Amino acid sequence: MKTIKTPSGVKRIEDSDATLSLFKLREILTDERKLIINRLESNLTSYLDFRFHTKPNSKQIDGIKNQLASLKASNLDLEKYNAVVQCFLSNENTHVNAAQFYQEIDVCIEDELNSAQLRLV
Repeated sequence: MKTIKTPSGVKRIEDSDATLSLFKLREILTDERKLIINRLESNLTSYLDFRFHTKPNSKQIDGIKNQLASLKASNLDLEKYNAVVQCFLSNENTHVNAAQFYQEIDVCIEDELNSAQLRLV
């Protein structure tokens, strides 16, 4: 039995089958990312101001919300979380901090902010 500690709590995965264990790990990480995105969406303008030092217009906010919705609906790519996967495979206990999720989310937001700025030029 392997234990995964995420910001939202502790989850346990039966480790009898490595493929099934990785599938369950991806589910847990995907759910955690969804929770973080849901929290961000509730106060998106404040997060954008804090993190990116910008006050986007309503069109940019709509674009960011669409990007976040797409990210939320997609399966998590375990390659982007390789350090977590390696820790999970090597240890009985794995700690996942929120920073790893925010990195992926911030890239998504930056892409939308940058593409909106490019369209303005």
